[in-house]
Amino acid sequence: MAEEARDGGEQLAAIGVILLILGFVVWFLFPKNTVSKRSPRLVEWSKIKNLTLACRAYAADWDGQYPNRLTDLYPDYINDQQQLKARNLKGAESNFIYYPGQTDTSHSRLPLIKHPFIFDGNRITGWTGGHVTRDRVQTP
Repeated sequence: MAEEARDGGEQLAAIGVILLILGFVVWFLFPKNTVSKRSPRLVEWSKIKNLTLACRAYAADWDGQYPNRLTDLYPDYINDQQQLKARNLKGAESNFIYYPGQTDTSHSRLPLIKHPFIFDGNRITGWTGGHVTRDRVQTP
């Protein structure tokens, strides 16, 4: 009986070693720069998502009216002014494209905020409904 338990322990240890080796193989085979290339885009996506949610919170406090300017969201709805600046992959900074005059009863598929920069042929857009999409940009 003790011998069977020892065999089970040895098998478990062998499986652990194999999993550890597989982990290292996967670590070295997959490129590590994939996440770093995507992360600036994800930061910008997150900014637009936060701004659309902040606009909706603003509208809840202001009789359904979205702000006239995105800067109206600071400091009550957005606590960091850097959230109000768009950046491209090279670090260039610009203002987001904002469509004022929307309300909480505007159609949910009306654009509210667009990113001024294009990432891999796509522009990030925040909609009045609160969702964010990546839209293919048509080039002439």
